Amino acid sequence: MVLGFCLAAVAAWMALPLIGPAGQAPQDRALPAFGAAGDDLKIVALGTSLTASSRWPDDLEAELSRCLDQPVQVSRVAVPGKGSAWALSMLDRVRDIRPDLVIVEFAINDADLMGGVSLNRSRLQHDALLSGLRDLLPAQAGILLMTTNPVTGVVRRLQRPALGSYYRQYRDLAAEHGTGLADLWPRWQAALRHARLLPDGLHPGDAAASRLIVPVLEAMIVAAYGDGQDC
Repeated sequence: MVLGFCLAAVAAWMALPLIGPAGQAPQDRALPAFGAAGDDLKIVALGTSLTASSRWPDDLEAELSRCLDQPVQVSRVAVPGKGSAWALSMLDRVRDIRPDLVIVEFAINDADLMGGVSLNRSRLQHDALLSGLRDLLPAQAGILLMTTNPVTGVVRRLQRPALGSYYRQYRDLAAEHGTGLADLWPRWQAALRHARLLPDGLHPGDAAASRLIVPVLEAMIVAAYGDGQDC
């Protein structure tokens, strides 16, 4: 049984291109209007080690504060190795922060063969998570799903052979739940063709993460926040 599992994982990995489909365009979904311009802006970044251990939430906070010329707080509710099942247990914690916006990223850990869940289970848990956020947060609060980077190297890819399917599912979830989507996966694919940005095959360096993630999130958030504006 173990041998069969390993062979199936190898076959799935071998069937995939090294990084992903060439020229794939991001399929962002605009963030619906949220919050009230002029108030302190509170954001929760709800996710995995890609959120917990990276500098991008701090850099996003600084850039939004500068652009909006008002206080912005980006709080992390994120733990390395956790997936969407753990996120469901954090709903009350997120509610207590009273955020205007919640950014969600769990696809990369849900896709892990060793510690994740099936694609169908991931969908059910994300359905429950997004519905739970809607129920607990004020009506004017926003939700933004975010796809993240591919993985590189034999071991990392064997652990997540169907990662692309989990990212594509985020596109479906955003459309069905009416949330925004920052589809960073294709952007990472393009960037990885020109530079080595994942030192351990999974986690981007801080500078690379902020350079790729922050401008996309900043533009989407500023356009949807209050009356909307340009930086």
